Amino acid sequence: MLLRTSKMAQHMHLPQSMQLQTCLHPCASCLALRCRHSRATPAAAAAAGATPAAAPRDVVFPHSENIIVDGREVHIRDIVDILAPAVTPDRLVKMQQVIAVRSYGVLPVVEGLYDMGNLAAVCRSADAMGFGAVHCVMRPSDKYKKSQRTAAGADKWLDTQLWDSTAECLGSLRAAGYQVVATHLSASSVTIQEVDFTRPTAFVLGNERAGVSETAVAMADHTAIIPMAGFVESFNISVAAALIMYEAQQQRMRRLGQNGDLDEQQQQRLLAEFLLRSVVSAQHSKLRVA
Repeated sequence: MLLRTSKMAQHMHLPQSMQLQTCLHPCASCLALRCRHSRATPAAAAAAGATPAAAPRDVVFPHSENIIVDGREVHIRDIVDILAPAVTPDRLVKMQQVIAVRSYGVLPVVEGLYDMGNLAAVCRSADAMGFGAVHCVMRPSDKYKKSQRTAAGADKWLDTQLWDSTAECLGSLRAAGYQVVATHLSASSVTIQEVDFTRPTAFVLGNERAGVSETAVAMADHTAIIPMAGFVESFNISVAAALIMYEAQQQRMRRLGQNGDLDEQQQQRLLAEFLLRSVVSAQHSKLRVA
C-alpha cells in the first residue's frame, strides 16, 4: 500500500479567508523530518482519510489541476492568483526558477534505511540537484536510528512517497514507464555512467548494513555501481545518492540540453503547491511565535 504523508494545509487562515485543504507530500519525518507516519490497514487508512493507492501518473507526479477548498474543487489558477501576493516578488521568482528546472524523470528510492540522517541527506541532495521526489520503502519490521541531521528545509519542497513493500513500489514505478536500477555489485553490473538517465529512471539505494534487497535486485532492469579508486569498498548511502543524482543531472543536461522535464501545466500545478507550502509554513511559524 502506498502511504502518503500528512496534510499540511488543513483549514488554515489564508488570504481572503480561504481555508485550503490539500494533501501535500512534504518529506517524511518519521524519518527524523517533519511528518508523522502511521502504518495502517486499508480499512484503517480509509477511516483516517488516507489517500488510496495511486494511479501510475500520481505515483510519479502527484499534483492535480484542482485543490479541495471548503469541500469544493478550486482550480490551481485561482490558487496562484490568490496566494502569489502573499509571498515576496523575489520569493515568487525563486519558486518559478526552481520549478523551471525541476525533474521527476529520475527518482531516488531508498529502501529500509537505518540511519534517518541519511534519508534527510538524500532529500537535501535531491532538491539541490533539481529532482522533485524521493520514494522510501519502510517495512513494518524496520528499525531506525534517530538523527539530528536535517534536510535543511528541502523536505518542504519535495514530494515523498512512502511504501510498505519494495515489490509494490518498484512495480508501480515500472508500470509508470520507469526503468529500475539497483545499486548492487554483480557480474552484470554497469557503472552509473553507463546508465541512460535520459530515460525515466528509478534508482534504488539499500540500507547501510545489507544493501538493496533481493527483491530490488530481481526486479531491476540493471544493477549499477559507482567506480572507486581507493581502498574503501563502498560509499555512505547519502554520498552515493548525491553522486548518482549528479551524474543523472549532468548526463541529462549534456544530452537533452536541460534537466527539467515539467510541461507548462505541470509547472503551474507545482507552483500552486509551492505557494501553499510557503504560506502555510509561514502561518505555522506565526502560530508558534504566538
